[in-house]
Amino acid sequence: MAAGPATDAVLLFDYKIASDCKEKIQFYNVAHASAAEVRSLTYVVEDNYPQLAAEAVALRKKTMITGQLVGGLIRSTKSRKTGTRLLPSPHCT
Repeated sequence: MAAGPATDAVLLFDYKIASDCKEKIQFYNVAHASAAEVRSLTYVVEDNYPQLAAEAVALRKKTMITGQLVGGLIRSTKSRKTGTRLLPSPHCT
């Protein structure tokens, strides 16, 4: 089979999708780390500002849920990238 413009376009498209997945995973990793940082700072607020303790605990619960959701996005995107899903995905392969 001869390579031509159509083959080049497909290869470029595949490269772009793989690049997008790497960028998406990097974005999710930063978001996950940021959620962890906020969670750790809620302990500082709770210890140093007793009048804000209830709000700090509520925020910590929200950041824990957010961190879990972002962690799920990371796992999902990585599984699509590595092809470990049960159903084939049109992206991140």
